[in-house]
Amino acid sequence: MLIQKKSFKKHLQIIMNKNISKIVQLPLEGGDSLTGQTSLGETPILKLRLFFKDDEVSDVIVKCKSSKVILNGIKLLNYEKSRKLYYSLARYHRILSFDGSFLRKIAFYNKIKKELRQSLPFVYGTYQNKLKNQYMIVMKEFSKVEIASKDLVCRVLDSILPFHISFYGKKESVTSLKLNCYSVKDYQKSRPLLRELFEKLGNENVLYFKEDLPCLMNFIDTIHEKREELKEHFTLTHNDFCPRNLFFNGENIIIYDWELAAYGNPEHDLIEYLSFVLHEFSDLEVYDIMEYHREKLFSALNINMSKEEYQKILEFNISEFIVNKLSVYRRAGKFFSLDFIENLCVNSARLFGLIRRRAGLK
Repeated sequence: MLIQKKSFKKHLQIIMNKNISKIVQLPLEGGDSLTGQTSLGETPILKLRLFFKDDEVSDVIVKCKSSKVILNGIKLLNYEKSRKLYYSLARYHRILSFDGSFLRKIAFYNKIKKELRQSLPFVYGTYQNKLKNQYMIVMKEFSKVEIASKDLVCRVLDSILPFHISFYGKKESVTSLKLNCYSVKDYQKSRPLLRELFEKLGNENVLYFKEDLPCLMNFIDTIHEKREELKEHFTLTHNDFCPRNLFFNGENIIIYDWELAAYGNPEHDLIEYLSFVLHEFSDLEVYDIMEYHREKLFSALNINMSKEEYQKILEFNISEFIVNKLSVYRRAGKFFSLDFIENLCVNSARLFGLIRRRAGLK
């Protein structure tokens, strides 16, 4: 465990403001996050049943992290022990979003606007020990969201919309919420790392992306230029928006795990979510979902954007997801059992094709 067992119960009692008589660990539904996996053998996330001395019982989710997540992540992604890749990861790992994730989550839950909290898990409290680089959050658990229909996907997109609207164009939120924020220079410098991570997947790239490979390699070379074109269309994004992080509280959808939250295009959350659920829907249904998102977002923001401009944003975000986040998932999948990887690869390749066909590029 990341926090000593002797002090663990003590911290829980302080956070819950009650005396605990017994703690029972329960099976964890849905598995751990990628940052959780980088704890490498420790226990970063727990589902617990707490029995209090007043006979009350509560089920909670406890997340423990340490600053070792970056060092462990570098080891994880460089399992071949390549000196070149190690150097690139050490210098440019920030572009992968994990830097400061343990502090970002705590800052987010402590400082997010009150009117947005109805879409967040109830947080009983947090614990920080900066000297030992230990961090803990205790949250209420809810039931998992299961994908059943196009209508439910639209409800999921509606759940993230208030965050996109509230922080649109407000770069000052980067500092207050400790958001990831990448400049054009960050992308320019990170190109060798993104290229190496993607190229090391070798024959798998041919299997999934086939004739799209030259386009993706060219995207890596020009990623900074394409990012520059979209810099005015930024807001708070979840940046890990997938079914694993969505739960129900009655009719409300609750969004967990904001530790990778970033300042970027709101379409990134749409793209990431679709990449996880695309296999459930036909091409026409996917186009309908994208159009629903476009109309809702720009109507709420009261801005005019042509379908061509929107198309350019979608192309950037699916390409960036494939060469960045998906590369990380795929390399982590060599080390851990990530049962969603195959669907994620197939879905991402299909979504890339759908978006380009919509623009007449395929």
